[in-house]
Amino acid sequence: MQLDAPRFILVDPGTFANWLRTRGRLGDQNKVPRVINDQALADLKRHVLAAQKE
Repeated sequence: MQLDAPRFILVDPGTFANWLRTRGRLGDQNKVPRVINDQALADLKRHVLAAQKE
């Protein structure tokens, strides 16, 4: 089985922190998720796309 190559989306500084804030996860003890479920990933994608439109 071969994995697809990773895809990257460049975003403005603070975009990921803003997404964490909207989920109530911004703070010293909250880490970048190592494994992210489909729903959270879809939410992050929506947040990134909305931030790019601004």
